[in-house]
Amino acid sequence: MINCFLTRIMQARALKKIPYSHHGKYVPLASARRTALVVNASDPGIAAAVDIFRKEMAACGVDFRCICVDLGKEPVDDPVFASSPGIVRILRKDINWYGLPREDISGGFTDKPYDILTDMSSGKRIFTIDYLLRRASASLRIGTGPADTVSYDMTVSGTGPDTSPEELAANIINYLKTIH
Repeated sequence: MINCFLTRIMQARALKKIPYSHHGKYVPLASARRTALVVNASDPGIAAAVDIFRKEMAACGVDFRCICVDLGKEPVDDPVFASSPGIVRILRKDINWYGLPREDISGGFTDKPYDILTDMSSGKRIFTIDYLLRRASASLRIGTGPADTVSYDMTVSGTGPDTSPEELAANIINYLKTIH
């Protein structure tokens, strides 16, 4: 992906084309049927957080989907991302020159509405993640940090700047269990 003025114009245009009107509603985990998680594979410790979410949603009987954006030159080699059902990986080869993912990969993720959508990407915003979040339909949107292009109904943060993704995932699940 080329990072220049033209790229940013194309990205802004792609985001403006997506109709986005989100009216959030708090959904308890006990009544959720479908949940989704969006992560950046290059975040340290994120694979363990995905595994925590996957196991917790399976224990609650909730359909779980995860989209893992892995734009590094070498894909992250983790068995959680490679072999788990319901986890879709978007690699560098799966996006166009300005970061738009292929429809055959992202379409399966964004076609169906979710009860709960969680964004656990941290650090610098990635256009591909912002694009997927704008296209996805969800009743409750949870984020872990500020984002200009997407609004969240709830933002969960850690106890400090050194909070691990595993602890953050446990906090999010704990909050979801307390909503009635």
